[in-house]
Amino acid sequence: MIKRNIFIFITFFNDFSIGTLLYIIDVYNHMKSKTNTLREILLSDGQQNVTETQRNTLSNILSIAETKYPRLAYHNINHALDVLGVVINYSKYYDLSANDSFILQTAAILHDVIVEPGRIDNEERSSDYASKLLPKFSYQDQQINMVNELILNTKLDFKLKGLTNPSTLLGQIMCDADLDNLGREDFFYNALLLAKENDSKLSYEGLSGFMGATVYWTEFAKMIREPKKIENITKLRDLTNEYLARGA
Repeated sequence: MIKRNIFIFITFFNDFSIGTLLYIIDVYNHMKSKTNTLREILLSDGQQNVTETQRNTLSNILSIAETKYPRLAYHNINHALDVLGVVINYSKYYDLSANDSFILQTAAILHDVIVEPGRIDNEERSSDYASKLLPKFSYQDQQINMVNELILNTKLDFKLKGLTNPSTLLGQIMCDADLDNLGREDFFYNALLLAKENDSKLSYEGLSGFMGATVYWTEFAKMIREPKKIENITKLRDLTNEYLARGA
């Protein structure tokens, strides 16, 4: 598996050094372990953010979502689980009610359940899917509406400076959770996956510009993710200069 992934990254991103590639593979293995841990947290009694009934419902929703999620390099069930783990942490930090945490976790699981690269209506289609699925699990109309709003809050307009602001704390959390990896060590690994998914080489300039245009809304994200995000932008700019200096 490791050799296969090294081959993929070498052939797709041939401007990366071997040291960087080995770092990416190490992050890949860490993320696999983290994903399994998140699944265990969700299905265990240890998650105190929601009631036992809600936890069982989320488990069932997750099982269905796993069969529906696209098999893309980045937008797959692992991304949903990653966002889920982040919103669970936010629920604890902001001491959200069981219902709010339940809504937030539902949206995290389903927010990218339908994704086709290049389409601009993926969030709307994922929201429509949630509207059809959730009544089967006795979600109330108000809860479904809240889930739909949170899914739509992950559209790009809500993540860029000067455009639409999420109107609620839950919306802000959802936006920040979806972009959480911009301020983490595994950012470059996820960036490679996203570029591979879109069948294009990684553009240092484009990625740096995107990161500079995005914004974290919650004070929690500004505290724990913004510093590393700024560091990652600096690394991207250094890579850009190095790449251009080689005459690429």
